[in-house]
Amino acid sequence: MQRVESEGKNASEVLISWINDYLAQEPRLLPDIGQVYAEVESLKKKVAFLEDEVTKKSAA
Repeated sequence: MQRVESEGKNASEVLISWINDYLAQEPRLLPDIGQVYAEVESLKKKVAFLEDEVTKKSAA
């Protein structure tokens, strides 16, 4: 209660401030979009290669 009174806020405002401070300190868990893009491109190349191999084997 002392903090509430000293900051001139109500309890809800102090709690929201604490939550926002906590969230600001937490590391962001969002994936790096550049890394995701590179992985998708790599997978697309692998799929294309495998499709080509299947096509060659079924034509033989």
